Amino acid sequence: MVGCLALSNRDSRDCPKHSHLSMMTRKEDHKFPCLKTKYSELISTLLTRNDWKFMHLHQYQGHWYFTVYLETMLAAQEKFQAQPHDIILCTYPKTGTTWLKALAFAITTRYRYSISESPLLTSTPHDCVPFLEIEMGTKESCARYPENPLVATHIPYNSLPTSII
Repeated sequence: MVGCLALSNRDSRDCPKHSHLSMMTRKEDHKFPCLKTKYSELISTLLTRNDWKFMHLHQYQGHWYFTVYLETMLAAQEKFQAQPHDIILCTYPKTGTTWLKALAFAITTRYRYSISESPLLTSTPHDCVPFLEIEMGTKESCARYPENPLVATHIPYNSLPTSII
């Protein structure tokens, strides 16, 4: 998050690496409208930084989050119920999450699919292993398929749903 905060007085167009964030946030706002109202009261009480012209950062449980990610994380904390067979892949962003998802999926499904039939040949690892705070935190039901016990997250340890800790 330090690299992101360093852009505090710049427009997103100044940094090609982060130019997608403005567009992504606008898309995410439309994707999860029910979360915006559900958690708005809590979010309004948090320490907020308006450093970026197009996004707000909120401090929650010792970490800084963009609004849309905070909303989906709060939903995941509320709804997610870990099962005994779950395998939680916890990673920091940009530390090999895609690679870890692919490797874990290949290992856990090695007896179910032949090499030529692996879903990884036609789908991305992100399609095969859901993100807790995105796919699962935004659905009314967090029902999962028992044959795929993998769940990935970037949520810091102290903010994970209590059923995981």
